[in-house]
Amino acid sequence: MKRSECKQFLVLEASAGSGKTFSLALRYVYLLLEGAKIGEILALTFTNKAAEEMRQRIGDFLMILGGDHTPKQDELLGALEKEYGWNKKSVLTLAPMLLKNYWTQEPKILTLDAFFNSILKKFCWYVGVPHQFEIKDLDEEWIKERFLSSLSARQKDRFLSICLQDNKRLDDLLERVDLAREKMVDVLGEIEENKDDLEALEKEALSYARLVQELVKSNPASSESARRAVAFETFLELLNKGETWIVRGEEYQYFKKLKLDSEIFCKLREAVIRVLTARERIFLNFLREFCHLYQEARDAYSRQKNALNFSDVMLKVFHLLCGRHLSKEFFYFRLDARISHILLDEFQDTNIVQYKILLPLIEEILSGTGRIGNRSFFAVGDKKQSIYQFRGGYGELLDIAKSLSLEMRTENLDTNYRSDSEIVHFVNEVFQTQIKDYFPQKPHHHGGYVQILEVQDMQEEHSSWKVFARVKELIDDLLVHGALLEDIAILAFKNSDVMELGDYLKKYFKSIVTKESIALSEKRDAQILLKALQCALGDSELDRLCLAKLLGKRLGEDVEILPWRGQGLGRYIYQAIRFYGLNSQVAKQVLGIACESKEIKSFFEKVKACKDSGEDQKGLKILTIHASKGLEFEHVIVLDRLSGSSKKGELFWAQYDQQLHGKILVADAKREKIDINFCAEVEKEKQKKQQEKKNLLYVALTRACKSLSIVPVLKAREKSEFECIGLVQESDVLFDRTRGVLNVAPKQKSSGRIEQFVVQESFGCQENFLHKEEKSEIFDLHATKRGEAFHRGLELFLGYGISQEKIMCHLRNAYGAWISQAKLQEILDSLETIKALLRLNFGLTQIKSEVSFIQNFKFHRIDCLLLCLDEEKRLERVVILDYKSGQAKDEYRQQVQAYIEFVKMQYQNVQVEGYLLYLKHCELVRV
Repeated sequence: MKRSECKQFLVLEASAGSGKTFSLALRYVYLLLEGAKIGEILALTFTNKAAEEMRQRIGDFLMILGGDHTPKQDELLGALEKEYGWNKKSVLTLAPMLLKNYWTQEPKILTLDAFFNSILKKFCWYVGVPHQFEIKDLDEEWIKERFLSSLSARQKDRFLSICLQDNKRLDDLLERVDLAREKMVDVLGEIEENKDDLEALEKEALSYARLVQELVKSNPASSESARRAVAFETFLELLNKGETWIVRGEEYQYFKKLKLDSEIFCKLREAVIRVLTARERIFLNFLREFCHLYQEARDAYSRQKNALNFSDVMLKVFHLLCGRHLSKEFFYFRLDARISHILLDEFQDTNIVQYKILLPLIEEILSGTGRIGNRSFFAVGDKKQSIYQFRGGYGELLDIAKSLSLEMRTENLDTNYRSDSEIVHFVNEVFQTQIKDYFPQKPHHHGGYVQILEVQDMQEEHSSWKVFARVKELIDDLLVHGALLEDIAILAFKNSDVMELGDYLKKYFKSIVTKESIALSEKRDAQILLKALQCALGDSELDRLCLAKLLGKRLGEDVEILPWRGQGLGRYIYQAIRFYGLNSQVAKQVLGIACESKEIKSFFEKVKACKDSGEDQKGLKILTIHASKGLEFEHVIVLDRLSGSSKKGELFWAQYDQQLHGKILVADAKREKIDINFCAEVEKEKQKKQQEKKNLLYVALTRACKSLSIVPVLKAREKSEFECIGLVQESDVLFDRTRGVLNVAPKQKSSGRIEQFVVQESFGCQENFLHKEEKSEIFDLHATKRGEAFHRGLELFLGYGISQEKIMCHLRNAYGAWISQAKLQEILDSLETIKALLRLNFGLTQIKSEVSFIQNFKFHRIDCLLLCLDEEKRLERVVILDYKSGQAKDEYRQQVQAYIEFVKMQYQNVQVEGYLLYLKHCELVRV
């Protein structure tokens, strides 16, 4: 067999910095040399940027091969000969014609989203989508309201009970339903209809439990502790009191001397597991219903607006290709050209639904016969860089792809062309014991520098500024050694850490580029334009102060406002860009949205919903580790997580076997203790999450080319993120603190270089914040929890009409550890009084609880918004309520006043009022 033929079906494992894009482009050129037609080659990646880079790289390769003799041409010719057995003379003969064909045809180098969209355009009628549909962001609030209104009384009661039972906000649960609808669509259809008689199963379990209860109570040798352990009446009490002895049986510490029959406990455990399994099936049936209704709400919106977003496109294509809507033969017949070659980039980031869509195409290629020029499969990826589990990424697909055909070959790119040798050896040393089947890399470059700082102590509250100061010292040291500011990147774990560190460092460095997955409205130039518009329309003192701060004015210094003359949104924003001297991609994005918006309200909403596309700025870069994937930087500083990780557990998750047959598991702490098999499934999921934490750190530590600095942090209640890879333990660093020499090669200076400056007097800057903190009152945990319970009770009672009995049950579970039963009852008793007070003062109303909005470009929530209607049910006035459980303070009035100013913008020509509602005396105070 020829060398080229045995690489017809190839999975390439490409570790960080090993030349993945080079290998993809080289593979494409090789296919052209073998006679593959450009229209039959499908190359798929995840981002437009990656697709454009691949398209350009292939074109560059062909130009080099078809041009004059250069060292780069020799390198490419050598690679084609080494990897695929093509001799130089043959390549040089064919290259000019291949280049001409490449630029005169339209190569299929696409993102997955674009490819799915192209399929849906051809087959839209088969899944009920009009051909003229547009791709755009959908109105998620409209969809949520439509979904909730579609629920029956039974479904609504179940939906709200899940919120209470799992202490989830309504939006949290809706988010999870949407996630299941999108990422678990292949499993939802496999959920079996529930036919269990839950009541009968509970009775059966209780019958065995009462046998144990009777044996213990009747035994004179039973201790008081043993008798208390079996003091239950209901199944719920049995679970709460018996979860330990149900598992341990006769070996339970208070039962040992009683000589109880082990068979009874065995039957009891089996009966209890049947109950818990039945409960899971009931939940899953509701979940399937909810997902179906949520999809119907989205479909209704799509029909009304003739719009889909990319997730909806993917699901429509999934139902088309995997739901037997049409035959495989007809599908290929309708495609413009047969797909004979597939190249898949970043295969470890593919989710199960995407893979199942592609699988028929892959299997079609693998099942045929013929040489490599007629058909081929090529996938490249790296399981160690699988970090998108939260959005469905499934790193194991790389292993599954290897077993799709007996002819499938696997190769490993073993050389790192990105990082200098000290960094490569350090990464090998750290991860070879942490990641299964880790394949050590060989360095291509010499030199490099790695340093691990002493563990920064952040166990005191509000001590992040100390860590930030240490990071600044690292930057200063790099600059002293000759590094350029634009060559330095700081990687953080969370968007909030990126923003806080960016705010701190802006006092010292002019050129800073932050990249977070946040709304466009959080960017400075967008804030200036929006705040300028707010000032022009309303000119409140608060808006004027904010605009002055954004423009770098000193506190109290006046700022000129560009007046609104009814010239239209697009023209006003264009004039504002010129007026305030803004010249950034962010400003251009805002202008584009303004030109497309007909109303001011929709303009603000669109800017809030839009993500910043980013721009190629020069300066110090601060970004999350997730955002850094696929990038590289000369000098990298990896900053530990500063705030605690989210404790929000999953309500349910999907688990797949090797054949990708999936099932959904529902979180259940009781079942985890009692059911050994379920416990094993939970442990698998925990191990997957732990592995992803290691993968995330692998991505972080492999972004550096010349130097790598690591800043571990010890927090009050959490370990350093670097503990999971054995880098530190508590306050001890377990590896050499430094290796190599920091030796920065001189470069030509650019405008992004250093430039320190004095920050303006702050309207809430870090120093001011710290001074205030020194004078702040002593933190009262019980008072804080009492306030949270009061807010939660009012939200459930006023906003969702939950009964007081259910509210008390929820408050006791959520806050009983901090608040006494008497205090909880006091909160509960106040609810009816407050409701009567509101009815007396405001009459007929619509109540909206926990209303989110952005003001001063930070997220806020109004506790309660009352829409007061007249007798003809027309909006007459809007009332803002802010609940307070403590003493009156001036800052509360200022907060509500700011809310009033914002709400006035949304409800023009309607009276807007604001009130503080104090729990202590059930008192309404107008602001």
